[in-house]
Amino acid sequence: MLNVITSPPTIDVERFWKLESIGITPEVDEITGTNEMKTYMATCVSLKDNQYSVKLLWKEDHPPLPSNYDVSVRRTHSMVKHLRRDPFLFRKYDDIINEQLERGFIEAVDEDTQPSHPVHYILHHGVRKDWMTTPI
Repeated sequence: MLNVITSPPTIDVERFWKLESIGITPEVDEITGTNEMKTYMATCVSLKDNQYSVKLLWKEDHPPLPSNYDVSVRRTHSMVKHLRRDPFLFRKYDDIINEQLERGFIEAVDEDTQPSHPVHYILHHGVRKDWMTTPI
């Protein structure tokens, strides 16, 4: 028996090349991400007075973070109580906090004033080291 083809088979060449280049060509999401990064760099990163200022990345349509004021106050009081057990460590931690306050990295929050808008506080903690010059 003999099979004779009278017309050429239909081959989806574009599909064939896509299969052959899996992992080689960038996906559409990667290209979009690159474009989004370029837009972010152009609109959200600035250099002023020899210092870079960068806006935080935000996920679009993300619900606002809940207020964590009470949690942050409790954690801070607990950390201070723990640090007071070692006066040297407490003093070093205080020095670090005061330096960050002077440099404008952090700001003081009045415990008696509740903000009128939602606020989510960034909690902090010390990392202990076994070095005398920088114990925390």
